[in-house]
Amino acid sequence: MGIDLSRKLEYLKWFNISKEMLPSLIPSLKDGDVQQLVSLRDWLIFPLPAEVERKQAINRPDSHIDITLREPGKIRIGIRCNTVRSVEKLRNILDGYHQKEKTLLLEQLRTLDDRYVTLVLSKQKEYNFAQAPKHETFFYAKSNTLDEAKIEQIFNLVDEIRQRGMDEKREQSLSFLPKAPVIDVVAVILPLNEEMYRSAIVKIGLIFETCLRIKTRPEIRRERKIIAKEKIKKEFVGFICLRCQTKLPKQKDVGLVFCPTCGTRAKPLFEERGSSTSGS
Repeated sequence: MGIDLSRKLEYLKWFNISKEMLPSLIPSLKDGDVQQLVSLRDWLIFPLPAEVERKQAINRPDSHIDITLREPGKIRIGIRCNTVRSVEKLRNILDGYHQKEKTLLLEQLRTLDDRYVTLVLSKQKEYNFAQAPKHETFFYAKSNTLDEAKIEQIFNLVDEIRQRGMDEKREQSLSFLPKAPVIDVVAVILPLNEEMYRSAIVKIGLIFETCLRIKTRPEIRRERKIIAKEKIKKEFVGFICLRCQTKLPKQKDVGLVFCPTCGTRAKPLFEERGSSTSGS
């Protein structure tokens, strides 16, 4: 069943409102281009500014924002990880490198009201890769109740779903993965009310920006190497007078140290490990 023009125009309206509220995340597109983004399955994915066609947005290695008008009188908006790469990238929020992003994400989710939910789904395809998938819910929680333990639970379920899919693929000699995990980071169903939608899309946008900050595993490794190279290893070598710059040697079991030259209180001096203070 196709999507008629009137339906596409409905999606165009909500796309334009979303673009107005999230100008840095949603590109300006011609009306016809937006209509081309509407799926035959009655939903619309928001492309990033660098994406020029729906296929790029659907297959990106990051989460995406999408809306659907399937339920009469309602609009659903959410952030979804719908590909293997996007789910794996989101998993990196568990890495200590992303402690800041994980803390921020949980704080953002806690500000939401009880209408917002987080889901883990199993996307199931019985016959071929191209068929419309069925979804089974494995995890459901109000987004404002998420904590570190629930995030761990989410990715344990992700592993379980993926393993089931890999086992079935092998046992049935399939050319595609019959089951794969999907994460709805956050989703909400609203009445067709512009004011309510504008408020929701701004909250969704902030959470989406946090998700986009999460790096891939190779990116994290590269960043750690850079940090390790740039990190300066320093050692305590003595004291220095901030007034006259006189350097004093290390002293054991001392309290305050004062400069013998000008009487100013001296501060601890640290230098790069392996450097010499001779000639000072």
